[in-house]
Amino acid sequence: KDLGLQFAELGGRAVVEGADGFEEGDNTPPGAGAALKAVDGVRVDGLAFASALALLRQPRRPLRLGFAEASPDALADAVLSKKGGDVVEAVRAALEGTPELSRKVEAFAKQFNAADLRKLHAKGGDKRPAALLTNAVAFLARELRDRRLVEPPATDDDEEDDAFWDAVWDAVERRVCPLVFEAILAISPERDTGDAELAAKLGRLRFLRLAHLGVAAPDADTVDAPEAGAEWAVATLELRAVARCASVADALDRLASFVKFVSAAAEKVRNRGRPLRAYENVGADDLLPALTYAAIQANAPELASRLWFVDAFAAPRQLRGERGYAAAATRAAVDFARVHLVDAAPLEGLMSPADFERGVRRAALTDEACAAAARGDAKQLRLLLAAGADALAPDASGSTTPLVAALRSRIPACGAAAFARLAPSQGEGGDVDVAAVDVDAACGAEGETALMVAASLGDVEAVQALLELGADASKRDARGRTAFSRTKSAACREVLSAGAPTPARLVRACSLGDAATARGLLARGAEPDAVSDGCSAIAAAAAATSPECVEALLRAGADPDAATAESATPLMWCVGLKGSATARAQVDCAVALLGAGANRTRRDANGETAADWCSKKGGSPSLNATLACDPRVSSVLSVARRGDALRAAALLRQGAAADEAGADGDAA
Repeated sequence: KDLGLQFAELGGRAVVEGADGFEEGDNTPPGAGAALKAVDGVRVDGLAFASALALLRQPRRPLRLGFAEASPDALADAVLSKKGGDVVEAVRAALEGTPELSRKVEAFAKQFNAADLRKLHAKGGDKRPAALLTNAVAFLARELRDRRLVEPPATDDDEEDDAFWDAVWDAVERRVCPLVFEAILAISPERDTGDAELAAKLGRLRFLRLAHLGVAAPDADTVDAPEAGAEWAVATLELRAVARCASVADALDRLASFVKFVSAAAEKVRNRGRPLRAYENVGADDLLPALTYAAIQANAPELASRLWFVDAFAAPRQLRGERGYAAAATRAAVDFARVHLVDAAPLEGLMSPADFERGVRRAALTDEACAAAARGDAKQLRLLLAAGADALAPDASGSTTPLVAALRSRIPACGAAAFARLAPSQGEGGDVDVAAVDVDAACGAEGETALMVAASLGDVEAVQALLELGADASKRDARGRTAFSRTKSAACREVLSAGAPTPARLVRACSLGDAATARGLLARGAEPDAVSDGCSAIAAAAAATSPECVEALLRAGADPDAATAESATPLMWCVGLKGSATARAQVDCAVALLGAGANRTRRDANGETAADWCSKKGGSPSLNATLACDPRVSSVLSVARRGDALRAAALLRQGAAADEAGADGDAA
């Protein structure tokens, strides 16, 4: 929103959809369809759409963005065909446009899916499923080359030529592998049990911080190394995106991006506080622990089976260079967490065994608390939170927290239990910040905060409580929505749009007659008798002749006689500012104040009453009658006998009985 650019996903890339709100200044907005190429020097080609958006949403401003404008023809092709790169499109066209090859692809997929893959996998040799797939891809790539159905660009560079045919191999594999992917995963020894065990293991380790794994800035003496940042967020998204890959090539690309961004993030941590000339590259001693940390925090779905898939089915030519290194490094990091981090021994000197066990225990309790809240078991939730579960920490899957689960349960007792435990997250003894999260921690695929969930549910009390705890209403989910834009509740919108409940803000809202903001500020804890620049909020509301603001303040307990610096009461200010008030608004404000006990005979510094103000400052006859007629002194019957309709109406508005009868039987 603050960039004034709207993006859409097209062909796997982030492209500009619009420039609503873009301030040109020295820049012209990119045209519709322009592809985002770089964010602050980081190339986004090949990144998942969500990862590109994570870079755009980093708090650092200004951002330097690079775009590639799209020609009308190229944009039309992308919209109509959802094409990828040139090689991918050439391979697609060649395979689909050659009936013989299309039939071979279909026949291979049918035969592969019907085979007893477990038996073939156990037998080994050329009949292994991995060998069958590799041979099929190699045959198709060779046919494309021999038949000249795809041709490399003219070049004398052998490396460029080799890179082209490697890209052709990947493109063929991307076409074939999805056709047999489910059958491949079905034979994975990690499927189901292995994936679940790894997710549980990584989930129990999520209390670990970079410093616990030995990655810290020079001279750092705390465990609060900067794990936040766009690079860590992108790395997490890229590893989680592996679960959506149905080919080795796609999975390897995601793993390469994962390692690249972890390396960049670790380099920033390593060189924190150093001048540029003293920067150090990240070595294996920092990278492996950083990858371990990122893998733990991502806890990607089906990670064990996806890594097995890459290990078992990647062709040797696919593991050359950066992608092969990334696959090996990721596997090493995951295995280190899975096999070796069963206790604090590998972290000797960085974390005590007691702190390690405490962290594991608290993570387990938090998982149980999430489950209890989800099923609406308030009693169990209270016990688990009392035992040490963190109300704000995510569960092992990262999909929810005890607080979010309690809110979604719509069980008031569950919400109350979670809010009751919202003290700063600390481990026992203050040594270990178990979750290192705050009230704005995002969870789930949507990246939603507790405030967003509460707003979506229309739970205004929870929204108010979270804002009082410091929740940031400007945070956005994965689709760019704030808590305000997610809610359909008018009450929630009032609270969310109000801002911090300062006296100046409340007085200003009342002076503008902005009842929605005033109610929101009061809901967030603003003092109803707030004073700013010598003016009380209720006097400002009366001067603005805003009955809604006056009534909101009175309901919140405002003093109906709270005077301004000149001893002018709110009742006096009901005349409004010069020429700005209607008779109805004047009267409604006065009736509300009088009903709350305002003193109609009180005088200002000049000895004048509210009635004097009315006669001298443009008050309406209806306001004059309202100020003159006190239901405790005058009756509707007495003014009706005199035929004074104006005063009769004034008394009736103040609650005087309409059916009063005199001693002679006459009724008003």
